[in-house]
Amino acid sequence: MTRRMWIARSGFLGVLAVVAAACGDGGSGSDGGADTDTAVAADTAVVDDTSAVEDAADTANVGGDDTLEADTTPVVECPTPTGARPAARAEHAGIYDPDGQRVVLFGGSFGVPQNCSAIVAHTYESDTWIYDIPCNQWHKATGTQPVGRVRHAAAYDSQRHRMIVWGGRERKGSSGAYTLHPEMLAFDLETETWEQLTISGSAAPRARFNHVMVYDPDGDRVIVMGGNTSADPLVYSEAKDVWAFSFATGAWTDLTPTSGFQPDARFWHAGLWDPTRKWLVIYGGADNGSAFDPQAKYFDDVWAFDTTASPPQWYQLDSSQTVPDGRFWSGMVYDDAHDRYVMFGGHDDAALGNRNDTWAFGPTTGQWQRLSAGDTFNKPPAAFCQFPPDFTVVDMDAPERRHAGVFVAGPGRAFLTGGKTDCGNVDDLFSYDFADEAWEERVTATVGESCIRKGGLSCNDLCF
Repeated sequence: MTRRMWIARSGFLGVLAVVAAACGDGGSGSDGGADTDTAVAADTAVVDDTSAVEDAADTANVGGDDTLEADTTPVVECPTPTGARPAARAEHAGIYDPDGQRVVLFGGSFGVPQNCSAIVAHTYESDTWIYDIPCNQWHKATGTQPVGRVRHAAAYDSQRHRMIVWGGRERKGSSGAYTLHPEMLAFDLETETWEQLTISGSAAPRARFNHVMVYDPDGDRVIVMGGNTSADPLVYSEAKDVWAFSFATGAWTDLTPTSGFQPDARFWHAGLWDPTRKWLVIYGGADNGSAFDPQAKYFDDVWAFDTTASPPQWYQLDSSQTVPDGRFWSGMVYDDAHDRYVMFGGHDDAALGNRNDTWAFGPTTGQWQRLSAGDTFNKPPAAFCQFPPDFTVVDMDAPERRHAGVFVAGPGRAFLTGGKTDCGNVDDLFSYDFADEAWEERVTATVGESCIRKGGLSCNDLCF
């Protein structure tokens, strides 16, 4: 397990750091690496109590001016960079780990569409990757991993510091029925190990994929809504039921309302937990038409499942005149500082297909606000799946257009990684600053970007 050492820094320690540097200590270089001694020290515990070093700083400043104040800003000692990074993928799931300041991913597929057709060489990955945000480094979890899968859902269990994974599908061959996964898995973020949780009782939702799952800290449970329950690759069976899994009892409870206004059954929708209102919120998604079927319906609505009501009930939230194009497999997160839902990307039912626009929805106003237009349509394809290099006017301040990526949020920022683009799967990582409303590229893509975006000067088509 890769560890970081967080050191509480005071003014006194800052003086010592300067002296150490003057004496030629190797330490961490400008690239965030660490020498052997630092790497060993990185396995030590976090320094939580800064009173001793602050007292030392006050003592060192006796008789001086007041400019040498105690500075308790953590100093991050990062492991030596290895260059490890996950391969480009889509259909994976992940969470933001606020305690470790990390993005954690599991599973997904390396398969990519070819000639606008079905996925070729679909794979079912079983690896777990952790992105250390302060150190800007990836590392891969070791040890036994769960069975590989795609289209599963993940949520962060804040009480036990772990990632919960439920659902998804996989199959051993290239044809035939899928295996759907009903087991509840937990990835311990301290030990970086997996375990399968015990499920008690006979009541349980049907196994599924492309559903939404959120963690409700007040109820100490995950809540699941919608998804596709069909194991037949040629049949879609969308759902609209709502279930909760209690970690206290290990049992499932059906929360599906028996009356009242409810959203249509769907899958490929986005979702989040609104901790202010104790709502499960969903957006968009698709019905049981194929994603490649022009008759498929892509939703553009926003719904809240109010868990404080007795019994819990659905409410449609959006009343905006300006709404994003209907889409599936976008990402949506809660921005607590601004009390809004931030949505990115997905696949629309308009001219662009993959999208990279960014929107905000206000739960108190019911209104959408477009934060970033992303790429805009410029030229149609010359023939089926023959897109010109300038198919779009590229928004270079936004990530590549995509769907089926991972979009998760931490304090003040959201993080985006992976997904399906017009040019395959992408392996970049971006952060989105909620206050500045701006994207920052943190890990540059090696594949999956369009020719113009990656700096091509003589592009033959959209991707080459």
